Order: sequence, then structure tokens, then C-alpha cells
Amino acid sequence: MKLTINLQNSDLINSFTQQAKELKINLTNAKAETVLFSIIEQNSSNYFIFDTESSYLSKAISYIKRLNPYALICILYNKEETNLSLLKGDVYFYHADKNVDMFAYNTLLSFQNLHKSFSLVHKLTQKSEEPLKFGNAVYNPARRVISINNKEITQLSVKQGGVLEVLVQNLDNVVRKEIILEKVWHKNDYFASRSLDVYVTFLRKLFDSNGIKYQIKNITGKGLVLEKK
Repeated sequence: MKLTINLQNSDLINSFTQQAKELKINLTNAKAETVLFSIIEQNSSNYFIFDTESSYLSKAISYIKRLNPYALICILYNKEETNLSLLKGDVYFYHADKNVDMFAYNTLLSFQNLHKSFSLVHKLTQKSEEPLKFGNAVYNPARRVISINNKEITQLSVKQGGVLEVLVQNLDNVVRKEIILEKVWHKNDYFASRSLDVYVTFLRKLFDSNGIKYQIKNITGKGLVLEKK
């Protein structure tokens, strides 16, 4: 996992640096605009964290979504800040009440919300280094890329890749939908379940259009299984 932060507060920067070290995450502090946009252009980071004090926040977000659409983005903000409409999409928001002094506020934000978000995204993005083979296809979890005969055919989104990874790791075995939802979405509700259905349909069409000799079957009352056609 490669993490890029663009923060103004030195306490937050130090906290992130400490927590990234503990979780063995490759962290870059891109406080300078030139450094940040160079990282975005080179597609060399898969997770970005900003705060709303950045003077080029909207520009950076738009740039990431255009050049690196599968990157995860986290925005730190206060409840008092409401002008965030331009940041809609695959963006995670974390906030804390600013009803205390700055030091206490930073401590709360750093050691509670941020550590929680670190752990959540770390679980979601931590991938096996080993490629996963199923039939004539290979899935690379670290890069979320599907290949056929050593030729890359597409890169999946984080959740598309998460669904496929669970199914490939349990090849020919039925996996309950609740397990997939908890592992990929970290929750089990109606909206997550509907999203899972959409991603399964996407993967089925992807398999068919590229001649992948495996299929995702729905076993009524039990779950999903990835098996040979």
C-alpha cells in the first residue's frame, strides 16, 4: 500500500508518519504542490489523505479521479465545514467536533478517527503478493489486474477486485454473501448487497466478453461460487 498525505498541521503529519510505520505502509508527505501532482501524474500512490486547508484541494481531487480513478481518497474536515459538494464520489470523509482547543482536537482526530480509518482502508487494500489463477485467467490482487495468456485485459476497482479476490481464494467453494459483504464493504445492509449484485453482473460480463472459462454462479439460499463453465 502506497499512501500520500497532503496535510498542513505538523501534529497530524507526525501522527500519520508514526501510524504508517506501525502498519508498515509506504508513506509520502507531499506537502508541496509540485510533489503531490508529480505523484498523481505517475500513478505511484493508491491512497491519498487531504485536509480542507489545502489551497488546491479541488484541483487535486479532480486530477486524481481523472488519472488514477481507482485510488482511495480520504478528506479530513470539521463538522462546521459544509462546502464539500464538489468532492462527491469515491471519497471517504472523517471529522471531529471542534468544540475543544486545537491541541485536544488534533489529538482526538489523530489517535481515534485516523487510526480507525487507517485500519479500515488497510484491511480493504492489503493484498496478497501472489497472483491468483482461475482457469485461463490470472488475477493480480496487488494491482487489481486481470490477465489472460500474460496479457492484461483490465484493472478492477477496489470493490470489484475485492469481490473477485474472495471468490478466487475460495475457488469451487460456495461463499456466503454476508462474508463477502463484511470483507469488502465491512457492513451487511441493503445498499451494500445491491452493490454486490451490480459488481457480480459486471464480472460475469467481463468473463464472457474475454473468454474466461469460469463463471460466477448464485446458489440460492447459500451464496456465490466461482467455478468452471
